[in-house]
Order: sequence, then structure tokens, then C-alpha cells
Amino acid sequence: MWVTSVPAQVLCITHLPQVAVFGHRHLNVKKTEGADGRLVTRVNVLRDHDEEDEEGEAGEGGTRLREIASMLHLGEDSARDLMRAAVAESPSRHG
Repeated sequence: MWVTSVPAQVLCITHLPQVAVFGHRHLNVKKTEGADGRLVTRVNVLRDHDEEDEEGEAGEGGTRLREIASMLHLGEDSARDLMRAAVAESPSRHG
């Protein structure tokens, strides 16, 4: 996916945190049933951890760190470690 993403934009849908950590922009998609019984889909952009407001809130969409932690079913420390490892492995860091 790295090679493909250099000249073009790539959209990857995954439930694997090991893949998701390499993304530059994360979206959270939720489907619910509306009051009239119709399916409602909501898409929220997840913010980077450093984009939280003064109270530590990330708004409706949450943060990438919290989403990765949720995918791992572990705490934010484990998610942070996985994200740091992804940055270290990134081809842009290896030239």
C-alpha cells in the first residue's frame, strides 16, 4: 500500500489496528437505525491526539489513539506503542 500511496490516494477499510496505524487520516463509520427504521450512516473524522481541546475532549469523532486502543481491546499506552512503531517503519523515514 505504501508504494501505491505515493502517486495516488488510497482508501483502506480495516479492522486490524496493525494496518490502521499506518493511515494518515482516520474515519469512524457508524451505522444505526433511524426513528423511521431506515439505516443511518455517520462518518466522523478522527483527530490526532494532539488536537484535543483544553478539557481533553476530542469531540464527537474521538481521536486516532482512542480508536486504535479500542481496536486492540487494550489501553492507550499499547496503541501509542504500536503507532510509534509504525512511524519508525515508515518508508519516508528510510529514504
